[in-house]
Amino acid sequence: MAGSDESREARHHALNELNFHIMNVCMRGMWTPFKSGGWQSQGDRLHRIGTAERALAAQGFLYFAARSACDTADIFEAGLKLYQTMAGKEQEFDSVLVLLGAARRNPNWTIVPAPLNFERTRKRTNVDFVVADMAAERAVGIQVKTNVRDHDFQQADKERVVFIDGTVDLNNVKAVRTRRKSSNMTPVAWPGIICAKTVDAMQSKKHGMNIHPHLKHLARQLVGDMKVDYSGTVDKIEERILEKL
Repeated sequence: MAGSDESREARHHALNELNFHIMNVCMRGMWTPFKSGGWQSQGDRLHRIGTAERALAAQGFLYFAARSACDTADIFEAGLKLYQTMAGKEQEFDSVLVLLGAARRNPNWTIVPAPLNFERTRKRTNVDFVVADMAAERAVGIQVKTNVRDHDFQQADKERVVFIDGTVDLNNVKAVRTRRKSSNMTPVAWPGIICAKTVDAMQSKKHGMNIHPHLKHLARQLVGDMKVDYSGTVDKIEERILEKL
């Protein structure tokens, strides 16, 4: 049946796989150092990082805008599991923009989505992204969670896995109405803010990628007055990565 536990689980699994492929399309240029043994030039490196940033921000903002257009109570009453799955996927879009910000500062780094066998094989190496230092021939994994729990740390490889907490690190939280017949506002995970702020700041056309003025206008409406400490967040995550590389 369409509403069975089995069908819902299959749907969530499909969403996870789809997100991996979308990320890869947006970040295809970030695989270049693995094919060539390193970045060919700093100009090429920065171009590919910028291309990935713009594509990821635009895709992540589409999810954010679609959710923002809905009655928040409808979202939660439609099913908490689906909301959690979608929130988790969108945390990844915000997180990878932070990771790319760190890559800009480190000329030998590249960031790629972790192949799905990282998730399927061992819990100790269950990660969403891989950060590689091509010169040092070292790599660490990045695990993104809406809320990192103690057991997440306990299960992970402490030498090779860095966590990003969407609530604590990215401050992806918003007070919304979660019940139709209630006016109470509840703080919940609300990822996509970094993607939206990035779209708001993007030029309408850069390096051949068009951002429709309507999207920029909508981003300004939704997050224009929000404050995001992007640089401080990049500092924090970069430091965690450097400790393990």
